[in-house]
Amino acid sequence: MDIAAVAQAVALMAATGAVSGLGESAAMGVVARVRDRVRAVFGGDARSVDALERAVGEPDDADRIRELAVALAWYGQRDEQFAGELAE
Repeated sequence: MDIAAVAQAVALMAATGAVSGLGESAAMGVVARVRDRVRAVFGGDARSVDALERAVGEPDDADRIRELAVALAWYGQRDEQFAGELAE
């Protein structure tokens, strides 16, 4: 699994709320669960939580999404279970 590529895809989804193949209501439910799970994994890491909040707040900003993807990849490399969740 290429954790960097997976993290980039999840960061984009978490920031923009876009989930292909689902209706709007279902997509927003998935995105909300993803965001909640990411917040839980980031825990007390204020920098990573801020990366998520900034990406959600400005979903058109590629730098903010990239910053979130880096944080996701960092956690995914250290936590095999979380990496698997990202891939799902």
